[in-house]
Amino acid sequence: MITLKHMKYFSAVCRTMNITKAAEELYISQPALSLAMKELEHEVGSPLFEKHGNRIVLTETARILLKEIRPITDRADHLNRMIEEGTLSRKYFRFGFSSIVGISAAPDLCHQFSQRHPEINLIISEGVGPDMLEQLDHGVLDAVLTGSYYDTAAPWAGKFHTMDISFSPLAYCVGKKHPLAKRKSVTAEEIAAYPVIMLRESYPVARHIESAFEARGYHLNIALRTDQIFTVEQFISSGFAAGFLPQPAIDGNSRIVSVSCDEISADITSPVKLYRKKGSSSDTMNSFLECIRNNT
Repeated sequence: MITLKHMKYFSAVCRTMNITKAAEELYISQPALSLAMKELEHEVGSPLFEKHGNRIVLTETARILLKEIRPITDRADHLNRMIEEGTLSRKYFRFGFSSIVGISAAPDLCHQFSQRHPEINLIISEGVGPDMLEQLDHGVLDAVLTGSYYDTAAPWAGKFHTMDISFSPLAYCVGKKHPLAKRKSVTAEEIAAYPVIMLRESYPVARHIESAFEARGYHLNIALRTDQIFTVEQFISSGFAAGFLPQPAIDGNSRIVSVSCDEISADITSPVKLYRKKGSSSDTMNSFLECIRNNT
């Protein structure tokens, strides 16, 4: 029988791709971890790892197994956090928002909800839209605030109840010493002529922006891709390159100025929606939805 211990050990090996590092992370001996992996292979009935020199590589069976057990280990980790935080013995609501699109509405929403319902423990998570929706689908989160494009995109189309919340405008931003800093407006062609810092392609908002330029026959001059909006902000502040930021990031940085571009402004403004599982209903969910309705 495959146990939760096997799953956690296997996940650690897959994450580090190194038995020694995984054993250190798990605070167990390397022989004990190797034995557990042999037990898991016996239960599965197929090898999970191949050795290529000093490296280990996942077999196809291992990749399938990892995909299947990830939701289980996520739920177990979440349960342990709830026990540690004492939320099992009180009301709680688990809310996630995407780092770029959701940031425009999430802070005020969280503040209003906490003010109105101090008896409910609000557990907040931040991340990439698809990751947040996967956690929602697996029951790790109760509601997610992110872009509207997931509502019609595979594999999420039609999977959740959604509620329109607001719009999240992104702005083209430059440092104060940038050649375009004193301009009131620019064209898409001018933006494409200067280096920009962009989020990685895994962020739908990045693909959305690039598509808006490509539709007009321009390709952005991307100097760097990153996973962090803070990195985008800092590189823009330094004057190294321009980029696209949500309004809260612009308001908090005196070294950045936004420059309007009427050609693309509508294309880089994303509607924000609240996603929740169909059939989900509870007192805390109703309180959260009521708070949203009273503030939109």
